[in-house]
Amino acid sequence: MAIEHPEAALRKLGLSARKSLGQNFLVPGWGAKIAAATRVEAGDHVIEIGPGLGALTDALLERGAHVIAVDLDEAMIRALQKVFEGRPNLELVHKDARELDFGEIAARVGTKLRVIGNLPYYTSSPILRSTIDQQEHVRSATFTLQKEVADRIASPPGSKAYGSLSVLTQVRADATVPLKLPPGAFHPRPGVESAVLHLEMRASPRVPLPDPKLFDKVVYGAFSQRRKTLLNSLRGSAELGMPPETVVAALAKSGLDAGRRAETLSVEEFGVLTEAFRSVRPASP
Repeated sequence: MAIEHPEAALRKLGLSARKSLGQNFLVPGWGAKIAAATRVEAGDHVIEIGPGLGALTDALLERGAHVIAVDLDEAMIRALQKVFEGRPNLELVHKDARELDFGEIAARVGTKLRVIGNLPYYTSSPILRSTIDQQEHVRSATFTLQKEVADRIASPPGSKAYGSLSVLTQVRADATVPLKLPPGAFHPRPGVESAVLHLEMRASPRVPLPDPKLFDKVVYGAFSQRRKTLLNSLRGSAELGMPPETVVAALAKSGLDAGRRAETLSVEEFGVLTEAFRSVRPASP
């Protein structure tokens, strides 16, 4: 069965886009463009999050991928069962993608996964973070997001968009934005532009992370007041929660200029700063 325009497909199925789930369905033609940006090849095992009406699913299957399509909307799963009836290499799962265990799935299929999805904007951050946290089971991740979010994640140090999300993603993945999508690429048309974010997961983090939680706290603390210097942001950070004298000692040990702002630090420099905090922080009672 050919993939129809979402408006016609929804009418035929007696369904409508659910605002509560942030549903915006891809218009035919864009699925193939996004599939090309994913770098998926024949034989790859793909987790597709939010397949909707199947425009991207169809393109991934055409590239020879094995697809596990996961959707929270049971009606969409039933619709896809009709659309893809008889097509091999497709498994449809009714589940909240935020609860996926990539390790269990990777063990079952015997290889690392490619994670792909047109993410509802309200779930983009938790799904992105869950994917990065499970990076050892993921080969790559390609997400269609609000353009502003995708650009922020891929931004380099020194740019206005560079922030905590950039650092916490780039420490574990190489991030690019290979494709931008206009509102007309979806039905209903969203009120914002979208972009495809592609993450190639690194075999190991860009910097050593003996204490990943401390790294996160240092990054969040440094960006907590981005107009202020590193010293003032870190000293006033409830997230970091360290005494002022410990902050001063860590900055001195790191060799970084305490008068710099967080957005000027590279991922590697955040690694240096975290290691300095790790060496000078007060011992737990």
